[in-house]
Amino acid sequence: MQNDDIFYQKLAEQDYTYHNLQVIKHCKEQAENAVLDRTADYPAKSRLATINGILRWDLLDHYLEQAANNQLFDGITAKWIKYEGAPILELHGKNTVLTAKHVLSKEEKITESENGYRKNNQAKNQKNQLLLKELQEPNSEDTKPNIVLVHGDGFAYLRILLDKSDVPELTTNIMLMPSLDAAPETEFVPQPMPVLNPKKVVSEPEALPEISLKKKTNDHSQS
Repeated sequence: MQNDDIFYQKLAEQDYTYHNLQVIKHCKEQAENAVLDRTADYPAKSRLATINGILRWDLLDHYLEQAANNQLFDGITAKWIKYEGAPILELHGKNTVLTAKHVLSKEEKITESENGYRKNNQAKNQKNQLLLKELQEPNSEDTKPNIVLVHGDGFAYLRILLDKSDVPELTTNIMLMPSLDAAPETEFVPQPMPVLNPKKVVSEPEALPEISLKKKTNDHSQS
């Protein structure tokens, strides 16, 4: 990996910590399940791959926005903007701005028209390269590098557009990470609170001595 790529990778890692990458995977899994639910009985098969792609593109943005609004991410907020009249979801962190793009395969190049949104972001990234190295981190929204969540069937990577021949990956395949529900430290999956059974307390007082009962009451009051 080149020095420039490592610099942007470190910036991205500050926003997209292990937990935040797991949230992305969680959103991607939700989108995939929603696509399957909506196309399981879809009668027309000739354009099914295209239909699936459009749904993945739209639903992932929906779940990413929902996760940001519900504060499932750490330090990431969602914002809709309009570029050339088209609504685009941006995820804003302290150091980066992220947008998602659906592709058919991992090898597919990120292409867009000359006046397109990502073409504009590529130009901004190139313009701010030297400035960012001097600052070591962005000092305004205008200097934040724009990174892309490239996703498709079974894969998702963070990449950055520097020029047409340099689109480095900033992460490995996010979909190979452990799922959020299986993680040892899950911040936003509520754990069931143990509840005392009154009948059991009355009929079997020896099973709940006074000291143990006080401990349970204290634990419950601090939750």
